[in-house]
Amino acid sequence: MVTDPNFTNEALQRAPSCPLLLYSLLAVSSSHKSRFLDDPDIAQNYARYGEEYHEKCISLLLPMLNDSESITDGAFLACSTILRWYEELSAPIHGRDDARHLLGGYASVAESFRQDLPWEGFRRAALWIHLRQDIFNAVINQRVPKTNVNRLGIDRSCSPADETTWAKRVLCLEAEVVEYCFGHEGSSIQNYGTLEARLEDWDRQKPQTFTPVFYQERDPSRGVSFPTVSVLLDSCVFGLSHYYFAMLMMLVHDPHMPKIGTQYLEHQKEIRIKILHFLRLLCGLASSSPVPPARGMTCLALSLFGSWIADQEERDAAIGILRKVDQEDAWPTSSLQRDLRAQWESRD
Repeated sequence: MVTDPNFTNEALQRAPSCPLLLYSLLAVSSSHKSRFLDDPDIAQNYARYGEEYHEKCISLLLPMLNDSESITDGAFLACSTILRWYEELSAPIHGRDDARHLLGGYASVAESFRQDLPWEGFRRAALWIHLRQDIFNAVINQRVPKTNVNRLGIDRSCSPADETTWAKRVLCLEAEVVEYCFGHEGSSIQNYGTLEARLEDWDRQKPQTFTPVFYQERDPSRGVSFPTVSVLLDSCVFGLSHYYFAMLMMLVHDPHMPKIGTQYLEHQKEIRIKILHFLRLLCGLASSSPVPPARGMTCLALSLFGSWIADQEERDAAIGILRKVDQEDAWPTSSLQRDLRAQWESRD
């Protein structure tokens, strides 16, 4: 689930002379390949190759944990992010997701902070993938992200910058939103208002390239459940997906929300409309502008908010997106599909 060309190019260039990277890439590519093969015997062989390369990589990683120089090397952090992807792909097979490889990333980032090392080059490219994985896992486990986004060496303002920088800015904002939602200050009206204003500033001042080149509203009467949201640049698709998801999290953690009475019921109706708006945008983005990391956020959003979908055709369209992600990206969604169907059945 990598879209950063700097990370991809650097990893591939280093791999022939770096066993750590080589084995991690072979592990994830073998596992990924196994999910696309029709022949079950060949697929099983590739899955086994992936496990063997994974074990070889682990044998190299473990001794490095006690070496402050090795653990802060870009290859170590990159390897941790690649193996985290392997872990996510393998979770349905093993029946669990221990997120062990996030721990290696946390150790690398923490040691880099301790030594006050600058984030540059390959290490910097790997860092942003690690942050995305940290946020994803934090939401699933309803915890605060462990990465301190204030020490990542990025201009967090809304000053003019390229699309990649703007995407990273909203990723940092999303991390702060998740921290607000699951941290100790989750009921602070002041902090909520600050985050709300910063998200609004990001949305208002983001470059024109984030605006879809083609947008068409959903039309249920014609069987079109989700809007068409066509965006040209991967970094813009990535940024928008994280912005939409951050807005979803803000909606359900609004401290202004009434707790009881008729006002609560009215507010719930308003919230449902807004949640479905951003959920549909994420689904439309996943369908119209297929960038794997952005699709991952759509899957996460459906796991959290998909139960709010009441229309059967829209439910079928959501399942269709999950199937597409499973088939095209090899991102496992079968358990999510079952969970959603069960939630819908219990609500009907």
